[in-house]
Amino acid sequence: MDITYNELRSKEVINVTDGRRLGRICDIVISSENCVIKGIVVPQERKVFRSKDDLYIPWTQVKRIGDDCILVYVTSKQFECNSTPPKNPKGKHFCDYIIDED
Repeated sequence: MDITYNELRSKEVINVTDGRRLGRICDIVISSENCVIKGIVVPQERKVFRSKDDLYIPWTQVKRIGDDCILVYVTSKQFECNSTPPKNPKGKHFCDYIIDED
């Protein structure tokens, strides 16, 4: 199955562990070495004195891509930022939160 970025970003990302809607994809992280998708980035709620917090979900956590939504497996403890997200070429992190791969 081939899918474009525009088709991916139009789909709702849903967590299968609790049924929560996480939002729509705002970015995709691709390895520059072997052109493999490393993960997706989903924007989170806006804070009062802070810009958007983005949630990085490793590609291994994506379980199914359907016609209307993308199902991911994320546990509640994985929402804590307990490891370093991937960095962009300028050395900055792609997002504020990362979900560790198991």
